Amino acid sequence: MSREVREIATPELVTETEVRSGRIGVRLVGSAESVTREDLAAYLKAIDGVAVETEAAEVVFDLRALEFMSAACLRAVLAWLLEGERSPRYVARFVSDAKNHWQRRSLASLASIGGERVRID
Repeated sequence: MSREVREIATPELVTETEVRSGRIGVRLVGSAESVTREDLAAYLKAIDGVAVETEAAEVVFDLRALEFMSAACLRAVLAWLLEGERSPRYVARFVSDAKNHWQRRSLASLASIGGERVRID
């Protein structure tokens, strides 16, 4: 694989990425605050590149260890989803913690905007 995904490893946010045949797994840990927005946007762009290169059918985001995501970071995820709508190639699946209120609200909004390309578990 020629593209690599540079993990985010800040005091606020850490990513763990696993690329397997047909699937990319992403685990977000900590808190995605405004200070990590640029890192997150670059990370999502890299994920898209690897997903296209490996012909992944889905990208799975495990958010269960993510305590919070700021509006700025949510906009970065939304921009990534909207960019992918231009040429949808894979499904974005978000695994969430139903007890976490921000996840319920925010992911419902992402799902309504992302349409069939977005799944919420």
